[in-house]
Amino acid sequence: MEFSSLTVIVGENNIGKTTILKALYKILKMDESPHRVRFLEDDFYFDKSSNKRSTEIVIELSFDELDENDKIAFVWSGIDTSSNQFNVRLEAKWEEENNDASVEIFFVRYDDPENLKGENFKLIHKKYIPFYYIDAYRDVWKETNSPSGDLRQIFKDHNKYYLKPLNAQIMSCVKNISLYFNEYKEDEDSSISNLLGEIDGNLKNFVFNDSMSLVDYLTEFNMKLDDCNRRLDECVSNTEPQDKELIKKIQLSVQAICQKTSIQQTIEELQSKMNNLHGIQEIKSILKENLSLFVPESQIEIDLAKIEESNLFDDNHVSLEDVSIFKQGSGFQGSFVIALKLSRLFTQIRFSDDKLTNLIVSIEEPEAHMHPHLQRSLIKKLKAKQKVFAEMGYNVQLIITTHSPSILSQIEKSDICLLRRKNDECKVVKFDQSFEQQIISELGDKEKLKHFDFVFRQYPEIFLSRGVIIVEGHSEFGAIPEFARIMNVDLDNLGLSVINVGGKGTAKPMYLIIKKFTNCIAIKDNDNDSSDPLVDDQNEPFFRTDYIDFEEEIINSTKELNLIKIFLEVDSEILGAYYQGQIKRYIEETRKIEISELLSRWEDLDFSTFLDKTDDCLKDELTKTLKKYKSSLFASMICSHFSENDIPTCYKKIILEAKEMVM
Repeated sequence: MEFSSLTVIVGENNIGKTTILKALYKILKMDESPHRVRFLEDDFYFDKSSNKRSTEIVIELSFDELDENDKIAFVWSGIDTSSNQFNVRLEAKWEEENNDASVEIFFVRYDDPENLKGENFKLIHKKYIPFYYIDAYRDVWKETNSPSGDLRQIFKDHNKYYLKPLNAQIMSCVKNISLYFNEYKEDEDSSISNLLGEIDGNLKNFVFNDSMSLVDYLTEFNMKLDDCNRRLDECVSNTEPQDKELIKKIQLSVQAICQKTSIQQTIEELQSKMNNLHGIQEIKSILKENLSLFVPESQIEIDLAKIEESNLFDDNHVSLEDVSIFKQGSGFQGSFVIALKLSRLFTQIRFSDDKLTNLIVSIEEPEAHMHPHLQRSLIKKLKAKQKVFAEMGYNVQLIITTHSPSILSQIEKSDICLLRRKNDECKVVKFDQSFEQQIISELGDKEKLKHFDFVFRQYPEIFLSRGVIIVEGHSEFGAIPEFARIMNVDLDNLGLSVINVGGKGTAKPMYLIIKKFTNCIAIKDNDNDSSDPLVDDQNEPFFRTDYIDFEEEIINSTKELNLIKIFLEVDSEILGAYYQGQIKRYIEETRKIEISELLSRWEDLDFSTFLDKTDDCLKDELTKTLKKYKSSLFASMICSHFSENDIPTCYKKIILEAKEMVM
């Protein structure tokens, strides 16, 4: 199975979509040692026909299109990348005596057929091919409030760089100033050097003096540092520093330190007010009095309601328009979790010490609980984000599983991987260039592909169907679902889709194309259209109607009076005006009654005179009505009133054949 930069895996339930993602996850799971990969006995395939369980699992991943960073990263480990690719294989064998599986993960050496096992795949290798798996279960509470949740982890990653403790910020800034002096002090403008020296002195002298309050000390320190940074900014604007990037880094550190001291200042002021609350003082007094019975009072120090900067990020509240995330709809919660997980992932990559250029992200069923518009918007935004990261030098590969036609409508056919069952095996169908070339070769006409493109955009659910019923007109498209319902054949339960290929000359090429990747059956009008002949093989489920077209089928399978009654029931003014007038003309007792009474008395009326008088034109009039208002909606409305006996034989046949095809 080949993955593109955006691969969408589709197929019916329990076909293996999740299994593919978990196979990737087994080998590539971020931050987990390959030695920890485990398999249970149930993971091994069980063949029901032979009542035997397989004892071996093999997963092999091939990585190609390596860039220079990839090659540098793996060559030092002794991995051969001269062919611009490398392969990693997992082999798991079930050992009955140990009731466990032995697992090996290694780089494959195809240069030595006698010994395919190369270097062991290690945790350090995973750094350069990070894989992130967002499964279908998304718990918004866990991801926002749990210590291991993604929101806390994002803060944790930022803590190492932007939110780290004040002392760590000061040490980092002093280190960068020292680095600057060692490299550029002799050649640097004296004003910049002097200001850097002043900042360095202030930072190194940051020691709390008991002679003044901590709040006052922090205020004075902050003012000095902020003034130095302001003057340094003016100097940098007027001169040309030797290393702009390092100067900028120092300035950002100084800004962060000023912000940190300001926060600490506020915390100290708030802490002081909290400690002076009468209630807090009383609680401390009671605790000390009672604890002194067991511990000498001099050893007791109680801090109540202690405010720590590091704990301020532990309690987070996420809301939309002042309404908590927990009170939002499931669709928004699911979207937020995906966004949160992607944010955490990109944060990890951003702050990584390694020069990472590749990233694999898999998302299982992103459409869960989402409105169709939001589904389409999500895919558009993911593709846009992918493009932005490409411009930043990151190759982000997306792998998505879905059951959503709305998502498929935003995907190129070549990016779809269809999993289908054939002879008890799971096969992969890719709609890539080779697939198109095969179609052109068989149909002998490149123009036929445009029909496939059109139908794919109109009916993306064909890639999710167990079978497809092809019709060539709007009327059949509207009528067949109604016929199936009347026959108690549930098309949706069977996974059957009905598609209208849009006219004559199209049914046959569409049938030949669609049958390459799913079960397919077709019916076309028996109108001697030579541009779209039947498939040569008589065993193929490609049929003609018994009469010329849909309208002829209806006229010849349904009693005239029954069809007139249906027209009157559906729309007495538009569809039934002519027939109502003729009935009143020839049946006297109907002339003074309303349409509702006419319909209620229908079975008791004598229509013989009406039928005799209109015998020479009635069938033609009914055909005209059917053709004049020809549409899928019209056909659906009319046919919904049919009994099973009214359904034309050819359409009954195709529905039953389609049912048998997918059973």
